[in-house]
Amino acid sequence: MGLQRRPTHNTTKRLHYSHDPLVHIFYSPEYGDDTPDFDTFRKPRWVAESLQVRPIPGVVLVRPEPLTAEQIQQVHDRQYVSALQTGEHLWLAETNGISWQPGVWRSVCASSGGVVAAALRAFRMGRHTGSLSSGIHHARAGEGGPLCTLNAIAIAARLLLDRGANRILIIDVDAHCGGGTYSIVRDWKGVVHLDLSVSDLDAYEPEPGTPSSLDIVRDASDYLPTLRRRLAALDEEPFDVVLYGAGVDCHEASGGLKGIEWHTLAEREQTVFDWARRKGVSVALTLLGGYRSGELSEQAVARLHRLAIAAAAIANSGGPLEVNDIMETASTQHGTEGFSYDPAGHKSDAALHAEMLGDDVAPWDIDGDAIADMTDAELKAYLARRDRLMGGGKA
Repeated sequence: MGLQRRPTHNTTKRLHYSHDPLVHIFYSPEYGDDTPDFDTFRKPRWVAESLQVRPIPGVVLVRPEPLTAEQIQQVHDRQYVSALQTGEHLWLAETNGISWQPGVWRSVCASSGGVVAAALRAFRMGRHTGSLSSGIHHARAGEGGPLCTLNAIAIAARLLLDRGANRILIIDVDAHCGGGTYSIVRDWKGVVHLDLSVSDLDAYEPEPGTPSSLDIVRDASDYLPTLRRRLAALDEEPFDVVLYGAGVDCHEASGGLKGIEWHTLAEREQTVFDWARRKGVSVALTLLGGYRSGELSEQAVARLHRLAIAAAAIANSGGPLEVNDIMETASTQHGTEGFSYDPAGHKSDAALHAEMLGDDVAPWDIDGDAIADMTDAELKAYLARRDRLMGGGKA
């Protein structure tokens, strides 16, 4: 899959082309070129390479135009933008926690351009889309935040409002609170900020009496119900577009919450895109957080991020948004009968065995005798769980 040039639009009128199932995912190597060795800058390439090696049907990579300083200054203070460009006022340029170098400015202009391009396509064309952009939601108007330099979500929201959007929903499901984004958009009429976090970092108090919300979840069993409850509360609210920060650092192996794993994130994406489908609103997604650990390789991080892209592709195609289909579409392995997913989304026999008999039973403990010794009730539960995990007999 090669990079395609972003199409040029000469009108701000919103158009709907139902015959166009393609998910434009905006990316260019400039997202991470000449930047410090942080996952925030490296991750876009991991996901892009994953999409090239194991394409998701209907997904195309498109190179965006970088934002200009003038465009960025629609949201960010002129002095802060100048510091990022030149390195003068070094303390200000490094409020993102990153040592200043010229490549960072080029990187964030490119990746922010991708977020804006995705938002415009979602608004104009009514199609789900996205950008492989990260390091966004802690940045404020006048300074950066932890590993966040420019707030491209806020920039995109401002541009959409200026182009005629009336109502914009920002959904932020990064592990950490999106206090930077909220500090910018809180007084913007027509912008609602739904924030679902598992950490107190960058927490804030939403304005009372508004639809905006912040939930900090402490137990994985509350994660999806909280998201569904917050989305249900917005069922009657009209929106022109959703800007979706689909962070995966809430995953238990990425510094998130124990019990949030591959299947949880697949259900999350199904929840968001099914809600958007019922509302008839398009989604522009960004990566936000998701980092390597002893249990998550580069490939595993990319695989987790593929879940949101897979859900967008299935939704654009008009197909049913089933969790098993989202996982299979996002998987970087070919489906094989008898395999199941481990918490990081890797298929293996061991994962299937663990899912069937529990983590305390070693994979080699599965044999005919174990099944033969089950009571009728145990066998019925075993077979039902197997069928559920295997998608009714499909890998």
